[in-house]
Amino acid sequence: MKNKYVKRSKISEAKFRKIIMYFALELDSQKIAALTSLNRNTVNRYLSRIRGRIAELCETQALTVSGRTTVKTGQPTAAPVGRFLTAPPDSLPVFGIQSRKAHIYTEILSNGIHLKLRRLIKKGSSSERFALPPDCLHYDGIVDLNSRWLYRLNPVSIQDNATVGPHDSIEEFLGFARKRLKTINAHGADHFTLLLKECEYRFNNRDDNLYQLLLKRFRENPLA
Repeated sequence: MKNKYVKRSKISEAKFRKIIMYFALELDSQKIAALTSLNRNTVNRYLSRIRGRIAELCETQALTVSGRTTVKTGQPTAAPVGRFLTAPPDSLPVFGIQSRKAHIYTEILSNGIHLKLRRLIKKGSSSERFALPPDCLHYDGIVDLNSRWLYRLNPVSIQDNATVGPHDSIEEFLGFARKRLKTINAHGADHFTLLLKECEYRFNNRDDNLYQLLLKRFRENPLA
């Protein structure tokens, strides 16, 4: 079926545009299926592909728009522990977060790193300082949304004459993301990664028309 937004599509352009429109409005797959008269499994497959492309767009935006810092130093440094919480459950990953020019960039930490961080936090107290793993030093913060936990690091991405501080943007993003990730435990870590990147993309393009923006991206580079 001819569809300039999706290669080898099984649905029409009109149906795909409707999926994007309802996705932009943040409707769930059940509602989208009902409104488009498509099978829910079909809708879920397209939403998964859409979110996968969004994750790629986030990486492109991070490198070309913000000039995200990616250099990792080799020496751990001490940093103050923020509000102390007991170690959160291991069901969800921890992610690093960075703010550049009021844009947010996130990266899931490897299993070994986030488990080490949780062990350090569990042994610590609100007044202690400890050495961070080197792989965490290029972030502005380390986040576990499940427990609403943010470990603040010394900002590495402060801009000259910036009007918004890194942690102001981070707090705004966390408030934005928590509302969208409140059912994450039912879906698991893989789904978490895609939804996190969706939140990142929505937040960084919050002043744009997401429907038109996504259609433009898929028209330029159709979904495989």
